Amino acid sequence: MIRPRYSIAIELELEASKRVDGICKRLGMNKKTVIARMITWFSRQPDEVQVVILNLVRPASQAGFLHLLAEQAEKRAKAELPTK
Repeated sequence: MIRPRYSIAIELELEASKRVDGICKRLGMNKKTVIARMITWFSRQPDEVQVVILNLVRPASQAGFLHLLAEQAEKRAKAELPTK
């Protein structure tokens, strides 16, 4: 079954575009595929991770916030371990 696809136009700064071009060349992928996979990956991240990636956490708060994220990730990992 074919899933619906959507197309969007984005603007990148020149340096970012060059870096994406380098990634595409190194991996043998086109820009559209690389960016689509990045957006898909980003959209599946928890809210806490998204705000860090988008640089929405003030630098003064980052250390404590990252510590909290690490604790939450550890709890999730322990919860996913099989029980004996």
